[in-house]
Amino acid sequence: IDKSMVELDKTESWLSLYGAELNSMGDDIREIETQNRALGILNSNQQALIVELDELLTAISIPRKCLDSLQYDSMDTVDNVLRIQEAAEMLQKVLKSKLGDGLSEMRAVQERVEAYNAYGNKFSERVFNFLKDQFDYQAKTWMDARMTRKGSSLTAVPHDTIEDQLIKYQGLNLWEKEMEPRMYNELQRYYAQAMAPLYERDVTDLIDAARSYYAVLRKRDVDELEYVFKPDESRPARALAYAPTLRGDDSRPHRYRHMLRGSVEGSPTSSSGGRNSVDEDEKAADDAFATMMSQTIMVVSREQNYMSDLFELTSSGPKSFLERGVVYSAVPNKSDLYSRRDKIRDVKISKKILSWMEIIFETLEPSLVTLLEYGIKSDPTQAVSILSATEFQQEKWDGSDQEFTMRLCKSLSQRTTKMFESFISDQIRIVEETKVSSKKRRGILSFFRTFPLFAMRMEMAAVNVQPESETRATVNGAYERIIKTMMASLDTIAKESDQTGDDKEQLNATIMYIENMHHMYHTLRTNKLHVLEKWIKHAKTQYDNSLNAYIRVIIRRPLGRLLEFFEGVENMTHTSTPEEVSFHMNYNKTQLRKVISMYPPKEIKKSLEQLYKRVDKHFSEEEGLLQVVWRGIQEEFIRQHEKMEDLIHKCYPDAGVQLEFTIQDLLAMMSELARKVNI
Repeated sequence: IDKSMVELDKTESWLSLYGAELNSMGDDIREIETQNRALGILNSNQQALIVELDELLTAISIPRKCLDSLQYDSMDTVDNVLRIQEAAEMLQKVLKSKLGDGLSEMRAVQERVEAYNAYGNKFSERVFNFLKDQFDYQAKTWMDARMTRKGSSLTAVPHDTIEDQLIKYQGLNLWEKEMEPRMYNELQRYYAQAMAPLYERDVTDLIDAARSYYAVLRKRDVDELEYVFKPDESRPARALAYAPTLRGDDSRPHRYRHMLRGSVEGSPTSSSGGRNSVDEDEKAADDAFATMMSQTIMVVSREQNYMSDLFELTSSGPKSFLERGVVYSAVPNKSDLYSRRDKIRDVKISKKILSWMEIIFETLEPSLVTLLEYGIKSDPTQAVSILSATEFQQEKWDGSDQEFTMRLCKSLSQRTTKMFESFISDQIRIVEETKVSSKKRRGILSFFRTFPLFAMRMEMAAVNVQPESETRATVNGAYERIIKTMMASLDTIAKESDQTGDDKEQLNATIMYIENMHHMYHTLRTNKLHVLEKWIKHAKTQYDNSLNAYIRVIIRRPLGRLLEFFEGVENMTHTSTPEEVSFHMNYNKTQLRKVISMYPPKEIKKSLEQLYKRVDKHFSEEEGLLQVVWRGIQEEFIRQHEKMEDLIHKCYPDAGVQLEFTIQDLLAMMSELARKVNI
């Protein structure tokens, strides 16, 4: 038993030792397992780090070939520009890429980005210098080619070659706009300065071509302008002698009327030296300025549209370099450069474009002002065609993005309107200062001769003006001021001739109204100046009233006592019955027979002959009024004859008395007179 107990103790000791060993081995195994798990995590993290580092290297790495392209490749061809832009796109993506947390702080990353920034700055500088050189080179090439062309023309030559050569650099301008705004703005300024001399030359040629038409007008003396009011002493004899007649088909207003309608009949050639007629010269000058203005504004609008496209200043264009469009070898749609574009909402861009346009066309407005002053000095009525052409362009571009054009047209219109108003004021002063001697207070006053010519000239210059336009309002206002002054001056001159109260002077004043109102009415109506319809009607009313007054006065000489007697009889019928009139002492049957006996047919015929001579003396053949007035006198004689016969029938029914001459006698006598003088 003791031995067995010893053995059991040994066994127990051995088992305890073995258990302890096993526990130690378990601890080792657990340690190994823990270490294995840590190694797995480490390995996984390292794999993820490798992937992330690969992505980082990819994000901030650019092939050497691309970097060399940015530095050394030529920019002369579309393919080269396309390749450079693709390299620049890679560089921009790297520079603008957003790295994960902490990665941007890595020294290696910072060094790489710094190096690429240097490449970007160098590329921006290279593009800046290259485009400046291109602007200078293209401008010089164009100017050299331009110098070989002789003379000036009213047709502007577009800068096609410059536009085609530079349009491929739209994308590079976008790069500058996004990466170097200062250089981008400087490029625009440099471009504007490079193009300015070219456009100054283009505009000078257009203006010189238009100036040549005004130079033709300047060969004449201002006194030769028959449609301009002038003092009588400065009016040449031929202008004073001229007046449109009822019979003359070659009168000046008719020639103006045909021209207004666009008929070749309105432009007869001059018989002296083969020189064009004044009408042709004036119309040519009107058209020349309109063409010049149209071509000039086309040049301005085209350049603004092109510059906006080149520097990507349009609202519809790409907003960033990455959104850039196709690289063009030439402007794809040149007709679009003449198109009207919507107003730019971005005030800063609008102001920027305006400032560049003011640099490019710095000399445009002063040159145009010099031209219009030259033209208006050559012929003051040119102001109307200048206003018309300028307002047309202003309305055409109103509401568009062409701010420079709008300001230019507005400035020219204001200046021209001021000059035109000054001219009209001078015309009014001349009308107001017109003096007529007592010996010349018959016939057409000088300003009534001139006004129809003036109006025809105005309408020829304003032929394309719309009824609601400012130019039309300005011209109509001029008409209103001048006509009112003419009417006031006519009244003044007529009153001066009637200051004595003498019947003869009163009659002369009436004749003055008849002739001048007839002249105004006839010339304005026959030349279809509908814009003056109000004054045509006024002249007709004045003419009719004056003619009736003249006839009533003039027939009193041949029928004086007879008219007075029956006027008394008519007045008696207003207070007495017709039967009671014959019992009045002054209007009894005896007095009736006595007054009738004083006017036998022979006496009437003699009186009519004297009357005709007097009327013929009053009215010259110039206006063709003698026939009109004589017909009116004839009608008044008949009316008075019928009136007197009617009064005899009513007031003296049983007297058995009638006038000794009949209506048929009157008609025969007056017709015989008319045949004798060949009216």
